[in-house]
Amino acid sequence: MINLDGRVAIVTGGVQGIGLGVSLSLARAGANVVLAELVEERIPAAVAEIEEVGVQALGVQTDVTDASSVDQMVCATLERFGQIDILVNNAGLVIKKHISEQTEADYDAVLGTNLKGTFLCCMRVVEEMRKRNTGAIVNLASQAAFRYTIPHVPMLPRRQALSR
Repeated sequence: MINLDGRVAIVTGGVQGIGLGVSLSLARAGANVVLAELVEERIPAAVAEIEEVGVQALGVQTDVTDASSVDQMVCATLERFGQIDILVNNAGLVIKKHISEQTEADYDAVLGTNLKGTFLCCMRVVEEMRKRNTGAIVNLASQAAFRYTIPHVPMLPRRQALSR
């Protein structure tokens, strides 16, 4: 097992599902974990679960689509721990509606979380990592990225157009 004693890891969307699993794995390896989560009510239970492992945890309400919120998360991390060694970009959004029922706001929310959020977190955290000349960034993606996203429409051979 990897020894991460004394390291500090930020996990976006780290309070449930895969994010919580990643957070717990990092904690079991010895890292102190910062849980960056949009829904504030989800944070306390996850912080308690991480601390049961025997490391420190910090929950920070964070909207990864907002640069000032990401900056506040980084500042809170540095204030508490003084360093950032690992960033896991796990926060993600999937709209579970047929594409014909989705709105432009749905599309913007997905891109804001899944792309812009990853960019903003990387951009801000890499500054701190460069100061110490060390760090690791892990970007997670959903298997949905590899799926055909318009259900109930048959795949057509190349160069054949849909005609209706």
